[in-house]
Amino acid sequence: MSDLKVANLSLEVGTKEILKDVSAEMKCGELVGLIGPNGAGKSSLLKAILGLQDCVRGEVMLEGRDLNSLSIKERSKLFAYAAQGAPVHWPLTAEYIVGLGRAPHLNPWQRMGVRDLEIVEEALRKTDCTHLKEQSVTTLSGGEKARVLLARALASDTPYLFADEPVASLDPAHQLQVMDILKNEAEAGKGVMVVLHDLGLALRYCDRLILLHEGKTIGQGSAEEILSDENLDQVFGVQAERWKNKGRDFLIVHNLDKGVA
Repeated sequence: MSDLKVANLSLEVGTKEILKDVSAEMKCGELVGLIGPNGAGKSSLLKAILGLQDCVRGEVMLEGRDLNSLSIKERSKLFAYAAQGAPVHWPLTAEYIVGLGRAPHLNPWQRMGVRDLEIVEEALRKTDCTHLKEQSVTTLSGGEKARVLLARALASDTPYLFADEPVASLDPAHQLQVMDILKNEAEAGKGVMVVLHDLGLALRYCDRLILLHEGKTIGQGSAEEILSDENLDQVFGVQAERWKNKGRDFLIVHNLDKGVA
């Protein structure tokens, strides 16, 4: 599968320009972190790439094809999306919700086969949701529901996976588990893009980072390059302490005038 390329993407909502000539790319086999302050345009960029929001200009290309030329069915076989805080109003079981991830690979009214059921079970296992499979999603905690929705995205088994703040409502152990899952998916050959606010996780897990600020691309490159002291100061208004332990990089941020954040 070829690289996914975004060129000069601009998005407006009403009279407000949300994205301003944003360019980015994602390669299969890498985990790309999308970072930036609140309101930087991170979630909007994911939705624009997926075709969930119409852009005023720019293009998203895959294998030399403009993604606007693809049908919804074709896109659904290429891209899986774990949305931030996606609502689930019906009292469906977690297993049923995860099974919906197989829909792009089935004909209308076609039942899941043995292989589909195996993929659903594996997605539940990866996200530590097997014990939740018979529970109604409406009874789950925010963190449990977030893991179920990630499992649904994994069950789609697509070449590209997009996740919008998948660790936001999780306890520390499950945050690390989810990031391990995303890293493993990338190492297995998928292109993975994730919106993150935790810069320490971004440094630890991501192969590359894309930094957005006020709807513009400030930079993209290695975590060490993008999380420079200059960028942290100018974009986030924080300073950082850095250290290594057992070959891993760690980072903790401080407010400029208030000590440790």
